[in-house]
Amino acid sequence: MTETRYYNITNDENLEFRDDTLEVSGYGIVFGTESRLLGDFKEVISQRALDGVDMTDVLLLSQHKMEDILARTDSGTLVLNVTDKGVHFRASLPDTTLGRDTFTLIKRGDLKDMSFGFTVENDTWNTMKTPNIRTVNQIGKLVELSIVTRGAYKEPGVNKRSEQLRDACAECTTEYKDKKAKSLALKDEMLEMYNEIKKD
Repeated sequence: MTETRYYNITNDENLEFRDDTLEVSGYGIVFGTESRLLGDFKEVISQRALDGVDMTDVLLLSQHKMEDILARTDSGTLVLNVTDKGVHFRASLPDTTLGRDTFTLIKRGDLKDMSFGFTVENDTWNTMKTPNIRTVNQIGKLVELSIVTRGAYKEPGVNKRSEQLRDACAECTTEYKDKKAKSLALKDEMLEMYNEIKKD
């Protein structure tokens, strides 16, 4: 199931423009940074989450609409580079109404968000923190980057799915805490018995 995330691109000091070619560059994904609150949890993309991921056919879209394509990697109009900071992109937008309008709206600050659609191969949850933290350790497929007005989940079921995964992990954490508590209680009991024997 594809999930989508976004962050604000207008505060990205690395976002650059070239008016003569309608070129935009910046970061489409940032590693190691907590997302805004997603329901009752936050999310972090691991620095190694894209290891081994095939990025030869990733799309750059407007508003996650497949019919509103702005660039793509296999045509060379979208170039992606994974750095220590995240996934840097450089895109030459088309000389079309959509391309020109998108370029102008980004420069004006009217389009402020960058989003990405992906599938998850592996993730872990830290349910000991409030809010809970989900770490995406391995992305299965990077489907697309999108320039969006407001970032949101593409499908209503995604948020529910994430919460179910979190709850399952919370059960595991609770079970571990219970076992640890019993182990510590047994240790204390044995220590008391040892001290009693020493007294005798």
